[in-house]
Amino acid sequence: MGAPNDRGMAKPLDAEQHLTAPEHLQGAARLNMLSQLARALSHEVRNPLTTIFLHADILEDALRHLDSGNRAQLIHFLRVIREEVSRLDDLMQQYLWLARLPDLQRQPEDLGAYLDAFGLEMQADLAARRITLTVEDTSGLGQMALHPQTFQRVLLNLLHNAVEAMPQGGVVLLRGQRLGPRVCLEVCDTGCGMPAAQLAVLFQPLQTTKTEKIGLGLYVAREIVRAHDGEIEVISTPGVGTTVRLTFPASPGSPGT
Repeated sequence: MGAPNDRGMAKPLDAEQHLTAPEHLQGAARLNMLSQLARALSHEVRNPLTTIFLHADILEDALRHLDSGNRAQLIHFLRVIREEVSRLDDLMQQYLWLARLPDLQRQPEDLGAYLDAFGLEMQADLAARRITLTVEDTSGLGQMALHPQTFQRVLLNLLHNAVEAMPQGGVVLLRGQRLGPRVCLEVCDTGCGMPAAQLAVLFQPLQTTKTEKIGLGLYVAREIVRAHDGEIEVISTPGVGTTVRLTFPASPGSPGT
Protein backbone atom coordinates (compact mmCIF):
# COMPACT_ATOMS: atom_id res chain seq x y z
CA MET A 1 0.00 0.00 0.00
CA GLY A 2 1.20 3.52 -0.77
CA ALA A 3 1.89 6.22 1.78
CA PRO A 4 -1.21 8.08 3.12
CA ASN A 5 -1.87 11.56 1.74
CA ASP A 6 -3.19 14.58 3.61
CA ARG A 7 -6.72 13.14 3.68
CA GLY A 8 -5.58 9.81 5.09
CA MET A 9 -6.07 7.99 1.81
CA ALA A 10 -3.38 5.77 0.31
CA LYS A 11 -1.70 7.07 -2.81
CA PRO A 12 -1.72 4.70 -5.80
CA LEU A 13 1.44 2.70 -6.34
CA ASP A 14 3.42 3.11 -9.51
CA ALA A 15 4.73 0.08 -11.39
CA GLU A 16 8.07 0.15 -9.59
CA GLN A 17 6.44 0.17 -6.14
CA HIS A 18 4.43 -2.93 -6.96
CA LEU A 19 7.60 -5.03 -6.88
CA THR A 20 8.49 -6.41 -3.46
CA ALA A 21 12.08 -6.63 -2.26
CA PRO A 22 12.36 -10.38 -2.94
CA GLU A 23 11.05 -9.81 -6.47
CA HIS A 24 13.66 -7.09 -7.01
CA LEU A 25 16.39 -9.43 -5.81
CA GLN A 26 15.14 -12.26 -7.95
CA GLY A 27 15.03 -10.03 -11.03
CA ALA A 28 18.51 -8.67 -10.37
CA ALA A 29 19.91 -12.16 -9.86
CA ARG A 30 18.31 -13.30 -13.10
CA LEU A 31 19.75 -10.38 -15.07
CA ASN A 32 23.16 -10.99 -13.54
CA MET A 33 23.03 -14.67 -14.51
CA LEU A 34 21.91 -13.88 -18.06
CA SER A 35 24.77 -11.38 -18.30
CA GLN A 36 27.28 -14.01 -17.16
CA LEU A 37 25.88 -16.51 -19.62
CA ALA A 38 26.03 -13.97 -22.45
CA ARG A 39 29.72 -13.37 -21.75
CA ALA A 40 30.39 -17.11 -21.60
CA LEU A 41 28.47 -17.68 -24.81
CA SER A 42 30.44 -14.99 -26.64
CA HIS A 43 33.61 -16.85 -25.68
CA GLU A 44 32.20 -20.27 -26.52
CA VAL A 45 30.92 -19.12 -29.91
CA ARG A 46 34.41 -18.10 -31.02
CA ASN A 47 35.83 -21.63 -30.75
CA PRO A 48 33.39 -23.41 -33.09
CA LEU A 49 33.42 -20.45 -35.48
CA THR A 50 37.21 -20.70 -35.72
CA THR A 51 36.91 -24.43 -36.39
CA ILE A 52 34.25 -23.86 -39.04
CA PHE A 53 36.30 -21.23 -40.88
CA LEU A 54 39.43 -23.39 -40.75
CA HIS A 55 37.72 -26.50 -42.09
CA ALA A 56 35.85 -24.48 -44.71
CA ASP A 57 39.19 -23.14 -45.99
CA ILE A 58 40.68 -26.65 -46.06
CA LEU A 59 37.58 -27.96 -47.79
CA GLU A 60 37.71 -25.21 -50.42
CA ASP A 61 41.35 -25.95 -51.15
CA ALA A 62 40.66 -29.70 -51.34
CA LEU A 63 37.80 -29.14 -53.77
CA ARG A 64 40.11 -27.18 -56.06
CA HIS A 65 42.37 -30.24 -56.28
CA LEU A 66 39.67 -32.87 -56.08
CA ASP A 67 40.55 -36.50 -56.79
CA SER A 68 39.02 -39.80 -55.74
CA GLY A 69 41.64 -40.36 -53.04
CA ASN A 70 40.56 -37.56 -50.71
CA ARG A 71 36.81 -38.29 -50.59
CA ALA A 72 36.94 -39.61 -47.00
CA GLN A 73 38.83 -36.52 -45.87
CA LEU A 74 36.27 -34.20 -47.46
CA ILE A 75 33.45 -36.06 -45.75
CA HIS A 76 35.27 -35.66 -42.45
CA PHE A 77 35.61 -31.91 -42.95
CA LEU A 78 31.91 -31.60 -43.75
CA ARG A 79 31.02 -33.62 -40.65
CA VAL A 80 33.12 -31.32 -38.45
CA ILE A 81 31.44 -28.24 -39.90
CA ARG A 82 27.99 -29.73 -39.40
CA GLU A 83 28.74 -30.68 -35.77
CA GLU A 84 30.09 -27.23 -34.93
CA VAL A 85 27.12 -25.46 -36.51
CA SER A 86 24.80 -27.77 -34.55
CA ARG A 87 26.67 -26.92 -31.36
CA LEU A 88 26.33 -23.19 -32.04
CA ASP A 89 22.63 -23.57 -32.65
CA ASP A 90 22.18 -25.52 -29.41
CA LEU A 91 24.07 -22.89 -27.39
CA MET A 92 21.92 -20.08 -28.73
CA GLN A 93 18.68 -22.02 -28.31
CA GLN A 94 19.48 -22.81 -24.66
CA TYR A 95 20.17 -19.15 -23.96
CA LEU A 96 17.01 -18.03 -25.75
CA TRP A 97 14.86 -20.42 -23.70
CA LEU A 98 16.18 -18.76 -20.54
CA ALA A 99 15.53 -15.26 -21.87
CA ARG A 100 11.93 -16.16 -22.80
CA LEU A 101 10.91 -17.63 -19.44
CA PRO A 102 9.50 -14.40 -17.91
CA ASP A 103 6.94 -14.24 -20.76
CA LEU A 104 5.99 -17.92 -20.63
CA GLN A 105 2.31 -18.45 -21.43
CA ARG A 106 1.02 -21.81 -20.24
CA GLN A 107 -2.18 -23.61 -21.12
CA PRO A 108 -3.85 -26.84 -19.94
CA GLU A 109 -2.59 -29.88 -21.83
CA ASP A 110 -3.42 -33.58 -21.60
CA LEU A 111 -0.07 -34.58 -20.12
CA GLY A 112 -0.38 -38.28 -20.94
CA ALA A 113 -1.13 -37.61 -24.62
CA TYR A 114 1.70 -35.07 -24.74
CA LEU A 115 4.22 -37.58 -23.35
CA ASP A 116 3.01 -40.38 -25.63
CA ALA A 117 3.42 -38.15 -28.69
CA PHE A 118 6.88 -37.05 -27.56
CA GLY A 119 7.99 -40.64 -27.00
CA LEU A 120 6.70 -41.73 -30.40
CA GLU A 121 8.59 -38.88 -32.06
CA MET A 122 11.88 -39.74 -30.33
CA GLN A 123 11.89 -43.55 -30.55
CA ALA A 124 13.35 -43.89 -34.05
CA ASP A 125 16.20 -41.46 -33.40
CA LEU A 126 17.11 -43.21 -30.14
CA ALA A 127 16.84 -46.65 -31.74
CA ALA A 128 19.48 -45.57 -34.27
CA ARG A 129 21.76 -45.03 -31.25
CA ARG A 130 20.91 -48.48 -29.88
CA ILE A 131 18.76 -47.00 -27.14
CA THR A 132 15.28 -48.28 -26.35
CA LEU A 133 12.81 -45.64 -25.17
CA THR A 134 9.81 -46.89 -23.18
CA VAL A 135 6.93 -44.65 -22.11
CA GLU A 136 4.87 -45.97 -19.18
CA ASP A 137 1.96 -45.00 -16.93
CA THR A 138 0.86 -41.94 -18.89
CA SER A 139 -2.88 -42.66 -18.78
CA GLY A 140 -4.75 -40.87 -16.03
CA LEU A 141 -2.17 -38.15 -15.51
CA GLY A 142 -4.82 -35.56 -16.32
CA GLN A 143 -4.13 -32.02 -17.40
CA MET A 144 -1.23 -29.78 -16.55
CA ALA A 145 -0.63 -26.12 -17.31
CA LEU A 146 2.41 -26.06 -19.57
CA HIS A 147 4.05 -24.33 -22.50
CA PRO A 148 4.43 -27.20 -25.01
CA GLN A 149 7.57 -26.05 -26.84
CA THR A 150 9.43 -24.99 -23.71
CA PHE A 151 8.46 -28.13 -21.81
CA GLN A 152 9.73 -30.21 -24.73
CA ARG A 153 13.12 -28.56 -24.23
CA VAL A 154 13.23 -30.04 -20.71
CA LEU A 155 12.57 -33.55 -22.01
CA LEU A 156 15.07 -33.14 -24.86
CA ASN A 157 17.80 -31.96 -22.50
CA LEU A 158 17.19 -34.91 -20.18
CA LEU A 159 17.18 -37.38 -23.07
CA HIS A 160 20.38 -35.82 -24.42
CA ASN A 161 22.10 -36.40 -21.08
CA ALA A 162 20.81 -39.98 -20.96
CA VAL A 163 22.15 -40.65 -24.47
CA GLU A 164 25.58 -39.28 -23.54
CA ALA A 165 25.62 -41.55 -20.49
CA MET A 166 25.00 -44.62 -22.70
CA PRO A 167 27.48 -44.48 -25.60
CA GLN A 168 27.13 -48.23 -26.13
CA GLY A 169 23.34 -48.14 -26.00
CA GLY A 170 20.85 -48.91 -23.25
CA VAL A 171 17.34 -48.19 -22.04
CA VAL A 172 15.51 -44.95 -21.22
CA LEU A 173 12.23 -45.09 -19.32
CA LEU A 174 9.83 -42.13 -19.29
CA ARG A 175 7.03 -42.69 -16.80
CA GLY A 176 4.39 -40.71 -14.96
CA GLN A 177 2.54 -40.96 -11.67
CA ARG A 178 -0.29 -39.08 -9.94
CA LEU A 179 0.47 -38.12 -6.34
CA GLY A 180 -2.78 -36.50 -5.17
CA PRO A 181 -2.78 -32.92 -6.49
CA ARG A 182 0.65 -33.31 -8.04
CA VAL A 183 2.12 -35.06 -11.06
CA CYS A 184 5.46 -36.84 -10.99
CA LEU A 185 7.49 -37.59 -14.13
CA GLU A 186 10.67 -39.64 -14.19
CA VAL A 187 13.33 -40.07 -16.86
CA CYS A 188 15.44 -43.11 -15.99
CA ASP A 189 18.49 -44.41 -17.87
CA THR A 190 20.83 -47.39 -17.57
CA GLY A 191 23.92 -45.29 -18.15
CA CYS A 192 27.18 -44.78 -16.30
CA GLY A 193 25.65 -42.82 -13.42
CA MET A 194 27.28 -39.96 -11.52
CA PRO A 195 29.30 -39.71 -8.29
CA ALA A 196 28.14 -37.54 -5.40
CA ALA A 197 30.67 -34.81 -6.19
CA GLN A 198 29.19 -34.35 -9.66
CA LEU A 199 25.63 -34.35 -8.34
CA ALA A 200 26.52 -31.51 -5.96
CA VAL A 201 27.24 -29.09 -8.84
CA LEU A 202 24.85 -30.58 -11.38
CA PHE A 203 22.57 -27.54 -11.75
CA GLN A 204 25.25 -24.86 -11.65
CA PRO A 205 25.43 -23.10 -15.03
CA LEU A 206 28.74 -23.17 -16.87
CA GLN A 207 29.81 -26.26 -14.88
CA THR A 208 30.42 -29.43 -16.89
CA THR A 209 32.70 -32.46 -16.95
CA LYS A 210 32.28 -32.85 -20.71
CA THR A 211 34.88 -31.49 -23.08
CA GLU A 212 33.78 -28.68 -25.38
CA LYS A 213 30.47 -28.24 -23.54
CA ILE A 214 29.28 -25.07 -21.86
CA GLY A 215 27.10 -26.88 -19.31
CA LEU A 216 23.70 -25.26 -19.75
CA GLY A 217 21.40 -28.22 -20.35
CA LEU A 218 20.39 -29.13 -16.79
CA TYR A 219 20.41 -25.50 -15.65
CA VAL A 220 17.99 -24.60 -18.45
CA ALA A 221 15.86 -27.65 -17.62
CA ARG A 222 15.65 -26.62 -13.96
CA GLU A 223 14.69 -23.04 -14.78
CA ILE A 224 11.95 -24.21 -17.16
CA VAL A 225 10.67 -26.65 -14.53
CA ARG A 226 10.57 -23.82 -11.98
CA ALA A 227 8.70 -21.63 -14.48
CA HIS A 228 6.09 -24.43 -14.50
CA ASP A 229 5.92 -24.27 -10.66
CA GLY A 230 7.74 -27.59 -10.49
CA GLU A 231 10.71 -29.19 -8.78
CA ILE A 232 13.53 -31.32 -10.17
CA GLU A 233 15.59 -33.97 -8.40
CA VAL A 234 18.38 -36.24 -9.64
CA ILE A 235 19.17 -39.66 -8.16
CA SER A 236 22.20 -41.43 -9.58
CA THR A 237 24.38 -44.44 -8.83
CA PRO A 238 27.72 -44.89 -10.60
CA GLY A 239 27.65 -47.93 -12.85
CA VAL A 240 23.87 -48.35 -12.47
CA GLY A 241 22.14 -45.33 -13.97
CA THR A 242 20.35 -42.05 -13.31
CA THR A 243 16.78 -41.04 -12.56
CA VAL A 244 15.61 -37.45 -12.99
CA ARG A 245 12.35 -36.80 -11.15
CA LEU A 246 10.11 -33.84 -12.04
CA THR A 247 7.17 -32.90 -9.82
CA PHE A 248 4.45 -30.42 -10.85
CA PRO A 249 1.03 -29.28 -9.65
CA ALA A 250 -1.79 -30.72 -11.75
CA SER A 251 -4.34 -28.39 -13.29
CA PRO A 252 -7.48 -27.81 -11.16
CA GLY A 253 -10.23 -30.21 -12.13
CA SER A 254 -7.89 -33.03 -13.13
CA PRO A 255 -8.43 -36.42 -11.48
CA GLY A 256 -7.02 -36.38 -7.96
CA THR A 257 -7.09 -32.59 -7.55
